[in-house]
Amino acid sequence: MKYITSALYSRFEHPLLASLFIAAGVFAGLGVITQIVTTSGVAAGFFGVYAIVTSLLGILGYGLIFAVKQISEVRDNIAPHAN
Repeated sequence: MKYITSALYSRFEHPLLASLFIAAGVFAGLGVITQIVTTSGVAAGFFGVYAIVTSLLGILGYGLIFAVKQISEVRDNIAPHAN
């Protein structure tokens, strides 16, 4: 577990958002396994919905971080000495 956390912190800008994508992959995998094991697709559908929502939250988070960075760079370029 220590290696996983150190890898997340060293490779990603925001490791908690990166862990959302890992959780989305786990949910998607559980959905596929549930679909194969059971005859009802309702439980697999719920896992699929969880995977989609988790992915959207991660995309939203990284999108907001990107937007804030771009706004900050534009503001710095417009008025570099306005501190």
